[in-house]
Amino acid sequence: MPRKTPSLFGKHLQTALRNEQVWLKAEDLPSFLPFYVDQGHLELLLDNANQLIVGRRGTGKTHLLGAFHEFVSSEKKDSASLMISILEAYPKTPPTLQMESDEFASRKVSHEIFHGFLRVFFKRFLDLITARLRALQESCSKEDYKGIFSDANDRLTQLLEAIEIGRTYPVRSSIKSRTSESEDTDKSGGVGVGAGVRNWVPQLKGRIGLSAKKNHKKSSKKNTETEGMLSVDLFEVRELILDIIDITKINTLYILIDEWMELDKNTPSRLQAAFAQLLKATFFNSGRISVKIASVWHETTLYDRNDMERSKGIQIGHDIMLAADLDSAFLTRPEEVFEFCKRLLFKRLTHVCEELAPLQKDSAVSDVFITELFDNLDNYKAFIAASHGIPRDIMHIFQICSLHIRRNFSNNCIDFSLIADVAKNRYKQQKRKQIDPNSPAQKLLNLINKYMENSGHRLFLVENMQSGSSALRKLVDEELIHQIPSAVTHRSISDTHKTYHIDYGNYADWIATKKSDVSELLNEFVIPTFPRNFERSIKDYTINIAVIANEKGECKSCGRIFDLSHPVYMKAKICPGCAGDRTTVM
Repeated sequence: MPRKTPSLFGKHLQTALRNEQVWLKAEDLPSFLPFYVDQGHLELLLDNANQLIVGRRGTGKTHLLGAFHEFVSSEKKDSASLMISILEAYPKTPPTLQMESDEFASRKVSHEIFHGFLRVFFKRFLDLITARLRALQESCSKEDYKGIFSDANDRLTQLLEAIEIGRTYPVRSSIKSRTSESEDTDKSGGVGVGAGVRNWVPQLKGRIGLSAKKNHKKSSKKNTETEGMLSVDLFEVRELILDIIDITKINTLYILIDEWMELDKNTPSRLQAAFAQLLKATFFNSGRISVKIASVWHETTLYDRNDMERSKGIQIGHDIMLAADLDSAFLTRPEEVFEFCKRLLFKRLTHVCEELAPLQKDSAVSDVFITELFDNLDNYKAFIAASHGIPRDIMHIFQICSLHIRRNFSNNCIDFSLIADVAKNRYKQQKRKQIDPNSPAQKLLNLINKYMENSGHRLFLVENMQSGSSALRKLVDEELIHQIPSAVTHRSISDTHKTYHIDYGNYADWIATKKSDVSELLNEFVIPTFPRNFERSIKDYTINIAVIANEKGECKSCGRIFDLSHPVYMKAKICPGCAGDRTTVM
């Protein structure tokens, strides 16, 4: 903890960190773009194709969308963007799903949430067009602007009606006879006062009879009564949006959607695909509108292909392209990781401590900055390993470590032993308590800990067929284990297994318990190290999670539900009932 290298900015850092807070989440930042460390993703997203952004929680998906939104607003005057979180679209009172099939419930809830999404979209779109009209007012003549303003407002009114009211679609008709009193036509040649409104009255779902005379006589009439259902016409919504952006001279409208994975929480399965189908019908297939979706990869289901005759959703590689994988964006070479984390820390700390600014020259940050905080490269390497390469965790660990040394960087530094203690305490006091002691996830964690105890390895493998386990996903979501992107895994296992790291804090706690030298942690890094001839020792690293987690599988061919620990499935990966090979983990 005491530093060996003299500090140049220690007093400035101490004063700044006592007066101002270093934000952990991108949502808390005063703006996105100045704090964003670009890996080339901003230019990549300028493509007018529909694109998917994936990454674990905390890897910067929201930050990327926010930075791109600000980039478009400031640099691309002929384009515009708006940003929506799926959480904003949820109805306040979810629809009742009791006594309904999953398929029907998925359609019902997806329509409810998509309608909420359109409402949020209109609010953002109205603000965007309002700002656009102000800009056009300064660049257009008064006469031209008057026409643009009038046309845009007319279309916006129609768009609001299309979203809030929708169109009436007939669902049932009946013919009824009745006797009524009618009135003669004015003998002087006058016409009934209602003659001019008969063309639009049916749209109001009413029947109005109007006339000018009071000479009554009885007559028998047959009337057709139609029951209607209001529904949003998605084609009309898209056409109105295209009209509006054309009127206001917007070449490309970017729609940025965050928190996509929230769609399937507390809702029927396959909701994402049903929602995606509505999104596709409204916004896709137009070069003027580009949709960007941010989500967690293993919680993303854009397309339901179980039955080709009823397939729905959007297909990756066809309707939407994978634009950025933030899990592996900077995990290919150690040098890239070092540089990314250094720039991330520098941007955040320079905001609160302007005295650090001279350490940057031509966008390159001097290594003196690392020396100021960590004293040497080994400590910095341990810091990155403890964060698992997750930007949010980088800032969290830094904040806690700086508090432990009372922000006194003049005399102290953040060293690997302090980092190990902080990571260990985070695991014991926070992460471990997020798991129900009686849950399958806890049983699986016990199995993983036993594997670590017996083998001494942090790295472990799970077969692809078992990687959909809900218990495994729970441990990943709570950051008790960390999935390693396939792009950086060993080629002998990338097609058959998923690779995971046991949490750094859990590993540090295990090392401390067995009274080993804590300096062993200096050998750990965020990029895994695979031993030589790894393909010969795959079994030694593989954990069979099906038996412990008591997972169930559903056969998509015959509908049978069975234990994934069934011997037939374990051996051949087929259904014990019909031998089908299409199984979904429940």
